[in-house]
Amino acid sequence: MTSYHFFQSLWHSFYDADFYREIGQRGQGWGLLHLFLVLSLFWIPQLIHLQQDFVNEIGAEAEQFFQQVPAIVISDGTVLINEPMPYRIQVYNPVENDTLIVVIDTSGTYTDPDQLNAKLLLTKHELIVKQSESETQRYNLQEIETFIINEHRMREWFKAFQTWFAVFMYPFLVFASYIFRLAEAFLLAWGAHLWVKPDMLAYRTLVRLMIVSLTPVIIIKTLLSVVGIPPVFWLMFPITVGYYLFALRANLEAPPQSANP
Repeated sequence: MTSYHFFQSLWHSFYDADFYREIGQRGQGWGLLHLFLVLSLFWIPQLIHLQQDFVNEIGAEAEQFFQQVPAIVISDGTVLINEPMPYRIQVYNPVENDTLIVVIDTSGTYTDPDQLNAKLLLTKHELIVKQSESETQRYNLQEIETFIINEHRMREWFKAFQTWFAVFMYPFLVFASYIFRLAEAFLLAWGAHLWVKPDMLAYRTLVRLMIVSLTPVIIIKTLLSVVGIPPVFWLMFPITVGYYLFALRANLEAPPQSANP
C-alpha cells in the first residue's frame, strides 16, 4: 500500500517524483484497479459531452423527420396508411449536403428504392433499405401482428434514446479503452524491461508505473474532448512516454527501499 489515496494520485501523477517513487517501491500488484477507476471516472464527462454533441448534430434532422411522419399501422404484416401514394419524407442534412428520402408506397407501383431515389422504401408487406449503391436489404413484415408508428411515438422513442444513450455506451467504452490501455501499458513496460535490469525494477513494477503514468494523459484527453478539441495520437503518445520516463527516472535514481513488486 502507498500513503496516497486514489484521488490524490490524480494530481500527484502530473508532477510528483516522490509519488512515482512510492508507487514503484511500495506499491503492490499491477495497477489494474487504478486504471479501471481512472477510466470509469473520466469517461463520464466525455460521454455527457458526446451525448450532447450527438443530440445537437441530429436534432434538426430528427425534427424534420418527426414533422413528416404519418400515422402508420402494421396489422398482420400489412402496412395501412391513410395518405396519397407514394408518400415521401425528405430530410436535408446540411453538413453532408445530402437529402435522406423515405418513401411509403402500399399501392405496389414501386418495389425498389432506386425507382424513387430513396434510401428507404416501405411497401405493403416489406421494408426495403438501401445500404449502399450495391447492397439493398429487404425485411418481411409478415411476422408483425400489430405495430403503430406516428409522430408522437417517434418523439417518445427519440427522447428515450437520448436518455439512455450514455448509459448503454458507458460500459462498452470503459471496457474497450481499458483493454487498449492495458495493451499499451504492457507493451511499453516490455520495452522498458529490455534496458532496465530486473534486479532494479521487476516487470510487474514496470507495468504498475506505466499504468499510473497513464493518468495524466487520460485526464488531458478528457479535458480536450470536453472543450471540443480532438486529442490526436501524435500529441498524446509522446506525453505518455514522457510521463513513463519521468516515473522510471524517479525510481532508478532513488535510494533502494523495501519493495513489493
